[in-house]
Amino acid sequence: MRKRVLIITYYWPPAGGSGVQRWLKLSKYITDFGYEPIILTVDPEYATYPTLDLSLEIDVAQNVKVYKTKAFNPISIGGRIIGSQSLPKAGFAGGSSKGLLAQFSLFIRSNIFIPDPRRGWNRYAYKAAKIVLKEEKPDIVITTGPPHSTHLIGYKINQKFSVPWVADFRDPWIDIYYYQFLNHSKLSRWIDKRLEKKVIKAANGLLTVSNGLVDLFKSKIKNTNQQFKVIPNGFDPDDFKTAELKVKNKSTFTITYIGTLSNQYDPAVFFRAIKEILSKQIPINLRFIGTVSSEIKQMVGCYSLAEITDFIDTVEHSKVPKMLMESDALLLLIPSHESEKGILTGKLFEYLAAMQPIIAIGPPGGDAAEIIKECLAGEMFGRDDEEGLKKYIINLMQKPELLHDQDKINNYSRKQQAKEVALFLDFCTNNGKVN
Repeated sequence: MRKRVLIITYYWPPAGGSGVQRWLKLSKYITDFGYEPIILTVDPEYATYPTLDLSLEIDVAQNVKVYKTKAFNPISIGGRIIGSQSLPKAGFAGGSSKGLLAQFSLFIRSNIFIPDPRRGWNRYAYKAAKIVLKEEKPDIVITTGPPHSTHLIGYKINQKFSVPWVADFRDPWIDIYYYQFLNHSKLSRWIDKRLEKKVIKAANGLLTVSNGLVDLFKSKIKNTNQQFKVIPNGFDPDDFKTAELKVKNKSTFTITYIGTLSNQYDPAVFFRAIKEILSKQIPINLRFIGTVSSEIKQMVGCYSLAEITDFIDTVEHSKVPKMLMESDALLLLIPSHESEKGILTGKLFEYLAAMQPIIAIGPPGGDAAEIIKECLAGEMFGRDDEEGLKKYIINLMQKPELLHDQDKINNYSRKQQAKEVALFLDFCTNNGKVN
């Protein structure tokens, strides 16, 4: 008989972005490894999503039970009162928008709604979880964050019902790269830190996306016996089987970036290298697909790259594989932050699946650099290595073929990861909480 796993996640279709894809895809494959997923999420009418993507609904596993609840939504209420443009957007908190309304809303977000504004879902989710526990009798519970307020639901369930619980951290909590820009007071930082520590210590097991995050969380607790499992973000091979490709433009070398691009990603060294290459009359096209800060767009103009750069709004995920595979190279930027070595962005793994060379900028000794090297998929450059970056791009343009290690890349498929998750859940359910 299959075991049952209750997955509590704020992000679920029709939500878009990388946050929804991790458990949407894992739940699609985990049935092959002895687990029946049950989803508890927020009703879209009461939710606030960074983006919508209706194309992801096709990936909801057949016959999976999805429970949806109401939520108190301060983000929506705040948007109606002061205007949605004045609301803080977490990844762009370090931008230049410093108006009074923006600063006020940021203060409320960081000091009233701790750890985040989506905590307004918790009491509804907990009430629904009690019903699900009674009716479905899951063997284990998973919470995934961000939003990290979701982990507080798992903590309460674990304390009240003694059901094994795994907390999945797709990103750091108080160490996320934009946390310093959220204007927390000393008191709110202290509360946030205590909540984070409470969750890390209490969970029966913790999933993270990188070894760097494991080291980070271990440094916060004395209990070194806590059980960690690294499950990076990954790719769904089904997404790349159906992509119909057009013939590449041989006269222009297209470099594509997909996803959020805020100031903390610091792409200046890339723009300097491209400007230098253009001086040699080599045709290049830059494509940025997703949400890009106004400061980055201005930077493109300052480096005289506007004529070769296309900014494209966020697209449905179903269109992403084709856009990646039709590119000549893929740009990966790791945010400039003290935790950068452990940052593994979701796009990296879809870049791997697209089998196009990766031009990466970030810490050469970080987790992302190791994966790129392991898969023979490209190269990572530090922000002080403009000359090396420039030579590498020119070499790709002259000899674009790159020998990828397909077997290593396949280790990051969602199906392979679902198998590893199932084994970890078996361990947590059989052994219980590690003291």
